[in-house]
Amino acid sequence: MLLVIPSLYLSQGVCCDCIKGEHGTEEFYQNLANNIIALAKLLRNENSKSIYIIDSDSFKGENNQLNVNSICFISQTIDIPIQVFSKFKSREECEILLKGGVQRIVIDKPLVERITNIDDLIKQYSPTRVAFNFNQKELADNDDSSLKDYMQYISGLGANRLIFTFSSNNDIKNTNNNNIETQLKELNSLALEFNMKISLKNAVVSSTQLIDLSKREHKAIDSLIIGEQLFENKFPCQKIWREVEQIVDASEK
Repeated sequence: MLLVIPSLYLSQGVCCDCIKGEHGTEEFYQNLANNIIALAKLLRNENSKSIYIIDSDSFKGENNQLNVNSICFISQTIDIPIQVFSKFKSREECEILLKGGVQRIVIDKPLVERITNIDDLIKQYSPTRVAFNFNQKELADNDDSSLKDYMQYISGLGANRLIFTFSSNNDIKNTNNNNIETQLKELNSLALEFNMKISLKNAVVSSTQLIDLSKREHKAIDSLIIGEQLFENKFPCQKIWREVEQIVDASEK
């Protein structure tokens, strides 16, 4: 059973993504996007087991303090684990969020070398709370050994989870299914070799693909991080939530 984790982009403490609901509920969902606490509560009520937050401002080189404050507040006030993908510049920045109560921080591959004593960070906070990201585009830029080398390296640091990010949803739409399956088999094999778990990001664009992937036996791949498709209601079961929220919105007017 694959765990589906909603992802969202955060900028200046406000969600960059807005749920597309039933006609007439546009204002309701826009208000939620502007209130990250209310949005997190909604996702929790919709049975989300975790939320994956991308600290957009950090990757744009902008001040991300409002994002950090919002993330820590969510972690401390709402009963839902928060995972954070940010452009960490130091171990101290990592610890701010870990001490702030987030379930897990995710460190991007290009940033690993700038953070000192990552192995000690993992030992102090546990491997479940420090994960690492690898972007599929690096496989095109380098030889196939780059993924294995990276997984071997972070495994040596004590890591036990990798986020494998497809560069964009177009990679899934435009890639032959057999090629994707071959890549997932290789990824699963490497994860088993290094005793790691895998979360896939941007790997599903439709309910059909979600069902298909859930039927495959990739023991190391246990979760899917999905953003745009969830906000655009690409999965039939979401229709129920949107209709219920339409009634809630009408009752509040």
